[in-house]
Amino acid sequence: MPTAQPMQEAEGRRLTHYRIFNEVLNGRNVELLPQLCTQDYVYHGPGGLELEGIDQLRGMLEGYFTAFPDMHMEVEQRVVEGNLISTRWRVTGTHDGPLDGIEPTGRKIDIGGQVIMRFEGTKVAEEWEFFDELAMLKQVGAITE
Repeated sequence: MPTAQPMQEAEGRRLTHYRIFNEVLNGRNVELLPQLCTQDYVYHGPGGLELEGIDQLRGMLEGYFTAFPDMHMEVEQRVVEGNLISTRWRVTGTHDGPLDGIEPTGRKIDIGGQVIMRFEGTKVAEEWEFFDELAMLKQVGAITE
């Protein structure tokens, strides 16, 4: 029979996951990151992007919030296995701010992706995120086929 400690940590990880999607990403509250991520947090993203630490994560998120002020992330599926949570998500938004040197186009995006979060205790220590950057760039009109 499982002990109370692992069950409490599992619930804590689920709560952290919920807070990241609802309060940080959809609520734009990056000030919560130190409560939800370890100090030595690492992010592995599309195109070989590597971020280390909460400050770099905050910078990336603020860039997306500026580029897509109405951005909304929907959790489509979540799988929990030990200290890992894998999430399939969908993001929508309007390109109303600069995005990595691309001037705002006012065009809508609707793309899917997946993130795997590795937890230490109840905090996210590492993430691997995959999404179709090419589709995003096409949708904002930065590239054509």
